[in-house]
Amino acid sequence: IASIIPDLEYAFQYPDLHAAFMHSLFIPLIFLCLGIITAVGRGNFTQRYKLPFIFFCFAVMSFIHILLDVILKDGAMLLYPFSTTITTLHLFSLLPGDYITNFIIFDSILLFLWIFWLEFKLKLSKKVLKEL
Repeated sequence: IASIIPDLEYAFQYPDLHAAFMHSLFIPLIFLCLGIITAVGRGNFTQRYKLPFIFFCFAVMSFIHILLDVILKDGAMLLYPFSTTITTLHLFSLLPGDYITNFIIFDSILLFLWIFWLEFKLKLSKKVLKEL
């Protein structure tokens, strides 16, 4: 959920703003500040890190989304509204084949790595089997 926050402008029918504010570095910065503010303002230790952790996850995942868009896709205006320069590396254009095929291959590799991490780092299948 956190990684799709920069694409919320599509939900509000503003696709022309795709590389603008929601893809600027201010979105992860806002979530980072919210995480710091909520971490400092909490007293009880068991409740202290739940909300800040969520904000920090949103900051990291939205930053990763923006970074992947800059590296692989059309780029982003990282300092919007102060600068309208689009930063991009557009590495998919360097790969042989068409864009969709390369994107599907890259997405499949990421999915495999995520499942691999869930299985071997978190031992997810053993936890699920214990609950059954």
